[in-house]
Amino acid sequence: MKYIPYSQFTNIKKIAEGGFSIVYQATLLDDSKYNKTIILKRFKNTQYAEEYFLRELKSYHDSYADNEDYGITMVIETYGFTKDPQLNGLDSYILVMEYASGGDLHKYLQKNFTRIDWQKKPDILLNIKKLSKKQ
Repeated sequence: MKYIPYSQFTNIKKIAEGGFSIVYQATLLDDSKYNKTIILKRFKNTQYAEEYFLRELKSYHDSYADNEDYGITMVIETYGFTKDPQLNGLDSYILVMEYASGGDLHKYLQKNFTRIDWQKKPDILLNIKKLSKKQ
């Protein structure tokens, strides 16, 4: 998992907030000719922030390692992590994730189930099963 400097993000907009994290949509500036829309997931500064951040990292790592062995596509890719230079606590660490234009997995499946390739459906189910076992 790589570190991505916070200065590489522009157009940061808050799109959701839950009990433990805040989700932002942003643009990742990279070296290619085009920029990428991504998600920044920042954990709130609670006594459990470090635990949640590390659990997400472990979940990504375990899922990636397992899937690499079988050539399985991940549901949502995690590109790396960053640190907000304006914050000082555990809430300054942020996961950088793939942007899912269809919303969350439930909405995406409701809208696109008939269009998803049958070879990809077992991959999605396997990832969901793995993640639910690790929670």
